[in-house]
Amino acid sequence: MIKISNSNIKDDLKQPLIQKKQDDNKKGFLKNLFCSINAKWHYHKGRYFDNFGKSNKGLEQFDQDIYNKKGIESHKQKQFNEALLYFDKVIQINPNCVTAINNKGQTLHELQRYEDALKCFDKAFELDQHFVIALNNKGSTLHKLQRYEEAIEYFNQSILINPNNFQTFNNKGKALYMLEQYHDAIKCYDMAIQLNPNYHFAYNNKGQASQKLGRFTDALKFYDQAIQLNPNYVYVQINKGQTFQELKLYDDALKCYDKAIQLNPNCELSFYNKGLLLRSLNKKEEALVCFEKAIELQSNQETFYYHKGIVLYELQRYEEALKCFDKAIQLNPNQTALHNRTTIQKFINQIKQNSNQNNNFLQIDINSTKVLEQNFPKLENEVLSQQQSSNFQIQTTEFKIQEGNEI
Repeated sequence: MIKISNSNIKDDLKQPLIQKKQDDNKKGFLKNLFCSINAKWHYHKGRYFDNFGKSNKGLEQFDQDIYNKKGIESHKQKQFNEALLYFDKVIQINPNCVTAINNKGQTLHELQRYEDALKCFDKAFELDQHFVIALNNKGSTLHKLQRYEEAIEYFNQSILINPNNFQTFNNKGKALYMLEQYHDAIKCYDMAIQLNPNYHFAYNNKGQASQKLGRFTDALKFYDQAIQLNPNYVYVQINKGQTFQELKLYDDALKCYDKAIQLNPNCELSFYNKGLLLRSLNKKEEALVCFEKAIELQSNQETFYYHKGIVLYELQRYEEALKCFDKAIQLNPNQTALHNRTTIQKFINQIKQNSNQNNNFLQIDINSTKVLEQNFPKLENEVLSQQQSSNFQIQTTEFKIQEGNEI
């Protein structure tokens, strides 16, 4: 790529470049270009090529940069389909543009088109064997597909090329965590913290792994460190609340969930976890309000409907409970929690058959609820980043949108 500076442009070319009185098309062109220093620079590059009879090359370079920046901006605004169009325009101009191919893959990931995303990351790395970000992003997408062993392989490749990327160690740790290799996960989080002592995600994740090992006091310490680094981090408050529940410090747990709700009133997991705690404290009406709020914020999570159904069941609001269980099954009939369809169907049939036989039905209520809950695991709040997040939040950690000045 030819690199020039303003000082290298011949005197006889400078005047045309800064000339203000141009035709209407050029005025519009300049108005858009001077929005940023980088755009202005590429404009000069385009004019430079134009004067040397290489207008196509100059304009293509300019177009690539503009489309990539527009794609990045659309991505940041979560307008993923629009972002995809811009990245495709860059790739149409330059099929070997590693930056745009990676960004397209990341956008496809956000659209849950994971297999297509993997192809993009493979292509990006094929074009540039030192493009570590593509390896890390591929690992993160494999993680999303629950292919944890494969994800670890790509994180390891990324670490071999760049052993100083703290985010890669964090992501490898989360894959190990999902494989229940908690000690190894903690080692990865320690490496991430060593490389970046201010990386609050790693402290949060180390707290989660410590919690799984029953080290609740250590977990609280790590959560507090994460909060100190980022007081507005919602998910660490949720995780801290869960740890307090394990220690039977219910008032402290409620304070954590309330703090999480205060930080982000639109986080469904805060209401969900608060609802679970309130139900365990026999505050069923309050728990119901929390589950309803969680559903309002995220209507496609079968677990929320299930627990709402349990509370309604315990409140003897049987028809409403039945609707909740039906909705949960409709959303995810293959969910492990609903695998024992015989038990579920028996439960539903008993609701229908005994709706007017309260004495017998109450006994079914207790037994069926216990059976169902044994089969239905809690929705865990795995937090990496947003996503992120984390729900599994690798969001702000694993994906890198490339903005570089040169494509």
